[in-house]
Amino acid sequence: MGAKTWILVANASTAKLYQRHTSLQTPEYLRGWSHEDSRKHAEELIADSAAGRSQQSFGHGARPAIDPKGSPKENEKRDFAAELGSYLNEERKQGGFEALILVASPEFLGLLRETLDGPSQASLTLSVAKDYTHASAEELQEYLNDYQEKS
Repeated sequence: MGAKTWILVANASTAKLYQRHTSLQTPEYLRGWSHEDSRKHAEELIADSAAGRSQQSFGHGARPAIDPKGSPKENEKRDFAAELGSYLNEERKQGGFEALILVASPEFLGLLRETLDGPSQASLTLSVAKDYTHASAEELQEYLNDYQEKS
């Protein structure tokens, strides 16, 4: 039997974790995450966090102060990536997996990789910049086989 491989399939608002022991095995679903705040429009996030925030007046209306670190939507994406990365780092330390495959939408893949510690990054055997969060385990297996044949 091969190394226990975890496959994280994610975008900025949804993630699914699968496991397999060989590249021929259909991935087994382990758990999922949903980050609803990443789905919200920036205006909704600003409204949600406006309580206690300073307001700046611009002519005939007031707008929430701008966060210099990035837009509220970007901050939510980073928060979700950090949550997933922290989970993966901790589970690797506990022996949850030996190899890791990341499959994520292009803009989210980079955020995810940034959250992995050195040993977790070293366990990364494949990164795919595609959003396959709606794929079934069988479809995911086909996609991964195609990518692994190309590499």
